[in-house]
Amino acid sequence: MLDTAIKKLESSMLLIIILAAVAVYASFSAGLPQRFNSPDEMANAYFSLRLAQGQPITEPAPLNQVADNNIVHPRSTVVVNGQMAPASFLGLPLIFGFIGRVLGQSTLPYLSPLFAIVGLLAIYLFVRELSGWRAAVIAIILVASLPAYWYYHARSFFHNALFFDLLALQFYLSLKVLKPGWVWQYIAAGLVFGLAISVRASEIFWLSAMWFIWLILNRKALRIGPLILSGVSAIVAFLPVLLVNKQIYGQYLSVGYRTGLDLWGVNLNESLSLLRELIIPFGINAAHIWQNVNHYLIKLQWWWAVLAIIGLAFSFYHWFKLTRVAQSYLVMWLLASGWLIVLYGSWLFHDNPDPSAVTLGTAYMRYWLPLLVWWLLPAAQGLAWWWQKRWGKTLVAAVLGVFIFLSWQLVMTESQEGLIKIKQNIKRFENASLQVQAVTPADAVIVTGITDKFFFPERQVMVDLYNERDLESVGRLLRAQVPVYNFHITWPAADFDYYNNQLAEHNLSLEPVLQPIGEHSLYQYHLVNL
Repeated sequence: MLDTAIKKLESSMLLIIILAAVAVYASFSAGLPQRFNSPDEMANAYFSLRLAQGQPITEPAPLNQVADNNIVHPRSTVVVNGQMAPASFLGLPLIFGFIGRVLGQSTLPYLSPLFAIVGLLAIYLFVRELSGWRAAVIAIILVASLPAYWYYHARSFFHNALFFDLLALQFYLSLKVLKPGWVWQYIAAGLVFGLAISVRASEIFWLSAMWFIWLILNRKALRIGPLILSGVSAIVAFLPVLLVNKQIYGQYLSVGYRTGLDLWGVNLNESLSLLRELIIPFGINAAHIWQNVNHYLIKLQWWWAVLAIIGLAFSFYHWFKLTRVAQSYLVMWLLASGWLIVLYGSWLFHDNPDPSAVTLGTAYMRYWLPLLVWWLLPAAQGLAWWWQKRWGKTLVAAVLGVFIFLSWQLVMTESQEGLIKIKQNIKRFENASLQVQAVTPADAVIVTGITDKFFFPERQVMVDLYNERDLESVGRLLRAQVPVYNFHITWPAADFDYYNNQLAEHNLSLEPVLQPIGEHSLYQYHLVNL
């Protein structure tokens, strides 16, 4: 009777925590228009919707032929053979598009929050197998309220959230593989690995190295035949991406924003150089690594750093009490975390228009999501151990409460990229979009800069006019009776006259149409001297 009551309590707690987390994540998209705060989100949403509607993933882009220049498309897309296609990973649009086709297009903004059920449940089951149910409950509370996990599951169309949830499921399945059982466990683990790679193919190098270490450390518990079957299953799961890559780009491989890769070209040195670029694309820069670790892993979320250090210290202190399997996962995480820190930490870039900004929306946080989660799991085990000590329950409850509160503050109220600010931005984008749509024809092309996310797909966009060839393309579009506009930060009179003088050299002029719209105005290009 007592065991049954405990199991019911455990199941109830698990259900409440996961459903509460999913509801919080999904609430961000509720009532919002289909506008997005980043070009990656916009492109993923657009191509997912096309597949959900039963259309091909690519879309004809005939205006580029008119312009004689592949310039008419938003960011995070490319034009290949007259077709607009994703410039990033294909896995998310393929997976979400298929689910949207089955469940309906309206489910698309809520698929990332729903996949959190997979990720959190997998983490719970994984920790429960290794450390017991109490540590597992603490683990999913910590992970569900981890700023990066919360933030990127709420924002719906980032690859990283789906990638991690599949990776978490693979971790649980890999644990089941180590126990006597049916071959299906190997097959399932392989399929999930293939799906994870399809979502973020650029992670294949460190993932392969990590699982190779796992193979070595757990070789006595594995069976060769089913292991080969697992590899075949991974290839089968990745096959749709290979085929779509071949169809779109003419090559089977596409890693992130590098499309149409050919590692087996005739020039061995070039192939090796490209492979090196894919494995360590940003080189190794110790100064950048320290700066990014200090900004994003320590200062931005110090409460996570404190728990991660305590959890790591707890694991090393109790090293000889851990099972060999638990030790193997810790070794894997240490090496993979080091690789991820070197890989992405060496990159110095700025997502935010303010180069000094350190925010949750910066790409480091989503690239480092796996290590951010991993180092909460030993902390959960340590807190579960402390729970049983005197005053332990009060201490653990206080730690969890502080963790949730500080995470909520960062995720929701951060002044530049918190979810409240992002919601305000999206509503502002929609308002600007509706004003511009009201005064522009449906076949118009708008030069947008980073505001392409305001107008696409209702209007075709050009991100910018970078050189004389681009200005010549504007002339070709106008001669073909395609209206061309420019949505730009309102020019002062002197700057506007200077720009028009430059345009005159190309038989073009620019006239105000609608101003102001916030800081921007809408202008229209015209042909002159004809």
